[in-house]
Amino acid sequence: MTATIGVDEARAALAALPKETSYGETPAPGHVYLPRSHLKALDLDSLLVTGMRGAGKTFWWSALQDAGVRRLIRWSGVRRGLSEDTEVRIGFGVRPNPNGYPSRDVLRQMLDVGIEPRTIWRTVQAWQLAADDHPFRQEDSWLARAEYVDNAPEVIEHLFQEYDSACDERDVDVLLLFDALDRCADDWKQMYRLIRGLLQTALDMRPYRRLRVKVFLRADQVEEAEIGDFPDASKVLSSAVELNWPRQELYGLLWHLLATASTASIFARSWGTTSGRLRKLTESGFFPCRVS
Repeated sequence: MTATIGVDEARAALAALPKETSYGETPAPGHVYLPRSHLKALDLDSLLVTGMRGAGKTFWWSALQDAGVRRLIRWSGVRRGLSEDTEVRIGFGVRPNPNGYPSRDVLRQMLDVGIEPRTIWRTVQAWQLAADDHPFRQEDSWLARAEYVDNAPEVIEHLFQEYDSACDERDVDVLLLFDALDRCADDWKQMYRLIRGLLQTALDMRPYRRLRVKVFLRADQVEEAEIGDFPDASKVLSSAVELNWPRQELYGLLWHLLATASTASIFARSWGTTSGRLRKLTESGFFPCRVS
C-alpha cells in the first residue's frame, strides 16, 4: 500500500521546479530528460538544429559537452549517435571564451577589414583542432589567425585531413558545437552573413569521416533568402531538425523533474519507488530517457 501526499507537500514540490531555461550550465546526466522527438536532432549527422526560444537549443549545446549525457544519448538509440568518447569542441556559445572563439566585437573587427565569414569560422574550427606545436598556433590574435587561414588554405586543409585520419584510426568522432548566434553580431545583416558562412563550413565538413559541425539556430534566423544563397545550401536547410515539444513530452518532462528534484521523496511515498513505478513510465514511453 502506498501513502498519499498532502496538498501542501504537492505545492512545495511544484514550487521547487526550475523556473528558468538553460543559460549554458552543463546539467547532471540524471537531470536530463530526452524527448523522443529530439533524438534526430542529436544525431551526429544532423548539422542544423532549429527551434523557438526555450525549445532546448542551449540546453543541448551545454548537455552534449558532458560525457555522461552523451552516454545516455547512445543508450537511447540515436542512429549515428555520440558516445562518451566523442570529442566535443565549442566553436561559439552563450558563454564568452576568447581563448576558444572570437567575441562579437572581434567578429565585427574581422568583418570590417574584409575577412569573409566562411574564413572566420574555418579559423575557429582549425584553432579547435590544431596541435599546440602547429605553426598556426603561433598567431596571437583572431585577426592574425584568420589572415593565416586565408593565406594558407592548403595548410588548413592538411590540418583537417590529418586530424580526421587520426580520429578514424582511433575510432573517435569530433563534434564542433555552435549556439547563441544572435550574440555574434550587432545587427541582422551581419548576423545573417556570419550564419551563412558558418553553414558553409558545416557543409565543408561533411566529406570527412569523423569531423562534424552542429549548429543551433532560432527559427527566425533560418531565413533562406539571407543565408541560403551558396552552392548546395539546400542540403543544409532541407535537412534541418526542429526541436519541438508535443503535449505528452511536456507531461513526461514534468514527471521527470518531479522525480529528480530535491522533493522527489514526497512523490516516492505516493508512487512506491522511483525505480519501480517511475521506471514503468520510462519503459512505456512517458520517460524517453533512463531514470537513475
